[in-house]
Amino acid sequence: MFRIFVCDDEEIFRKHLEELLEEYLKSRIKQYEIQYFSSAEELLKANYDQCDVFCLDVEIENSINGITLAKKIRQKNLKADIIFTTSHPEEAHCAFEVNTLRYLLKPIQKEQLFKTFDLILKKRKEKLSKLITLNQGQRFFQIPFADILYFETVDRKLRAVTSQKEYIIDNKINEVDKFVADKGFFRIHKSYLINLGYVKEYDQATVTMQNGDVVYMSRLRIKAFKESFRLYLKEAHRLG
Repeated sequence: MFRIFVCDDEEIFRKHLEELLEEYLKSRIKQYEIQYFSSAEELLKANYDQCDVFCLDVEIENSINGITLAKKIRQKNLKADIIFTTSHPEEAHCAFEVNTLRYLLKPIQKEQLFKTFDLILKKRKEKLSKLITLNQGQRFFQIPFADILYFETVDRKLRAVTSQKEYIIDNKINEVDKFVADKGFFRIHKSYLINLGYVKEYDQATVTMQNGDVVYMSRLRIKAFKESFRLYLKEAHRLG
């Protein structure tokens, strides 16, 4: 079941989005469910940790805004795609804080919405084919790259933190680094290898991941990290 949550306090925009989503999904997905909410508080009472896509209005009257709502969603749901709808493109710079897929300008254009959901479905399909094999003694795990937040070296072992659980594995960080270097990961420290898609914020010494974990950054790698993250955002978070 493909689940979508829409939160918008303006009925006219909500109805318009509903028509577009129904047209798109009926032609591409057999089983889907769309739930509509007029306030952030209403959405947060629902079972949103199992949702696949959120379409959130940035400005919600008499409610917390869409950015704050997305931050709350990320506390329980790291894997879903988040799309912001807005009449104010200048707020797009906040997108990376909650690992947003895209901003769509109101009134939403059919072509842009369809392209966005084509991208979502493509990512879901690719995710199933992009796995890394990790080992723990005689046990082996196949984990989607998209599920991994970061790797950390701990007492000669490697800790793999994913959106679902953690693994203590026998692989070495150097060999993993070579394998994932072109897959959106960056070595910010000799002991840390992070997925740029899960970066929440950073300063000159640390990076905070979407799950709240703070990892350390080598001062020698700050410049390279900033450039890699800038290129990642340019590719991943396009407006419209």
